[in-house]
Amino acid sequence: MKEISLQKRIKHDQTQARKSQDKKLALILGTLFAEVQRAGKDAGNRESTDQEAELVIAKFLKDLKISFKHFTGMDIQNFKYVVAENEVDEKMKKSIDMYSEAKIYESYLPEPLTQEKQADEIANLIKNGSDNIGQIMQYFSAKYRGMYDGKELKDLALKMIKEANENGEV
Repeated sequence: MKEISLQKRIKHDQTQARKSQDKKLALILGTLFAEVQRAGKDAGNRESTDQEAELVIAKFLKDLKISFKHFTGMDIQNFKYVVAENEVDEKMKKSIDMYSEAKIYESYLPEPLTQEKQADEIANLIKNGSDNIGQIMQYFSAKYRGMYDGKELKDLALKMIKEANENGEV
């Protein structure tokens, strides 16, 4: 049985949210679906590929994380909330909504690479002669697109290349 496309899955989930009268989720998924659909239409009036859909979702998630940081002053992955319902002020409600929205986006993306997995892959690339940041980034882009933070990966790779050069491993 063929797995349904990410675009169709989002549309299905949006329909289910409407049926269950979950207005917030239906709105989030409707907006997400429209942007995913647009990616395919812009590339030739066709359904979006899963890769295109993942790029759109990753962009939504990245933008939301930036907004969350500006709004709360903290990274979204460090956000914890344990408060009584009657103690929640407007800022906390907005923060919880943003956190919940991020979790929705994350549910459509592949599991992100751990820093350990990134370091292992970089070490193997360096060991096999790829001591150029461009080659390393190109490898990750081709194999793990959307599964890592580009800035963090670049910083880690540069650090590991520098260490390899200092230790004479390259």
